[in-house]
Amino acid sequence: MPTYIYLHQCSTVRLWGLSYRQRIERQFKNDDRVVLAASAEQIPAEAKVIVLDGQWLLDGRILQTLIDSEAGNYHAQAAGKTVAVITPSENIKAACDFLETATVTDTIAALPRLELEQQVSSVESRLRKLDPPLIMVLSDDNRVALEHALYGSAYKSVTDLVTKFAWPKPARMVTRWCAVAGLRPNHITGLGIILMLLAGILFYQGHYGWGLLAGWIMTFLDTVDGKLARVTITSSKLGNALDHGMDLIHPPFWYMVWGMGLVNHQAGWPFDLHLHWVYTLIFIAYTFGRFAEGCFEWIIGKFSLFTWRPFDSFNRLVTARRNPCMILLTAGWAVGRPDWGLYGVLAWTVFSTLLLWWRNLQAFFARRHGPLQSWMELANQGQSFSDFSLRVFAPHLLKPSSK
Repeated sequence: MPTYIYLHQCSTVRLWGLSYRQRIERQFKNDDRVVLAASAEQIPAEAKVIVLDGQWLLDGRILQTLIDSEAGNYHAQAAGKTVAVITPSENIKAACDFLETATVTDTIAALPRLELEQQVSSVESRLRKLDPPLIMVLSDDNRVALEHALYGSAYKSVTDLVTKFAWPKPARMVTRWCAVAGLRPNHITGLGIILMLLAGILFYQGHYGWGLLAGWIMTFLDTVDGKLARVTITSSKLGNALDHGMDLIHPPFWYMVWGMGLVNHQAGWPFDLHLHWVYTLIFIAYTFGRFAEGCFEWIIGKFSLFTWRPFDSFNRLVTARRNPCMILLTAGWAVGRPDWGLYGVLAWTVFSTLLLWWRNLQAFFARRHGPLQSWMELANQGQSFSDFSLRVFAPHLLKPSSK
């Protein structure tokens, strides 16, 4: 029998264009284990029911914990307030009275209390971040703060320096415009694909300035589509495959057509043969670099290499992925030497790949002393790390005097 969710005193506040009920519906629309009940009468006798206080916005991790819990019946507390009661269907009225007025019946008094903050990890592996689960009161007065919190919870902590430091605020504004306009993430991804192809064509034709403009807009939209999908809960398997597949495949082809543009429009023998070797070596080094990341995640550490130690998280800011390499290409074009930009990408890609494999080797030997753990997991368990590392990747762990 599925678990039923019953919303009591559901807030009317809309966040990113969605009502609270719509958010819950979208979160569990593909989960056959969960049914969002339209009324108490719809719920079968003796079914497991999660009675949610609809005046609280709860992180998806908390909701998933409530559903997965095998602790039986209990009332769940967060931020010192009961936000949910897990009970058989015959106790729904008593649970609603308790959530609304704190009236404790014998039925409710018999239920044990579960502290949700102690049950939900602050480590969000999928987004490579260390962030406490979101628990906020829903009200019109703090709607903007709620939307900012939802957007922040959708943003990766460990990523490249452009995405981390340059894109957050403008991407939040564009994400809001898209949500208001009713655009879906796949619309943004589709536009990104067009710009990706346009940039490649312009690079091939030697129009580097226009190609860089198209490329940078595409990289910006690559941030927007993911955030739009998360804050409006509209991700799809197709969109996810297109987004991640595009991110993985297109960068080395950009470097290739950049070099071809030099050969076609600026180079001459034997310089053109030399450039063929340059972008071929970039392609090879890039491939081995991505393989190094996968080797760590799938075989050695079973989590992202870029969260093994703070050094690796800082390395992710500048490692030879698309955005840092776009900075090198842009710098080369800006000084009138697009070939220098390509040489810079080659040097940085080779160096980054060698560093990634060196970290894999170190991790392989470190594993002999026990399973590897992410530094974020260790920080969450209380291990001390530098204030600078925490300020950049986990500011909520800083002591008040350090902030």
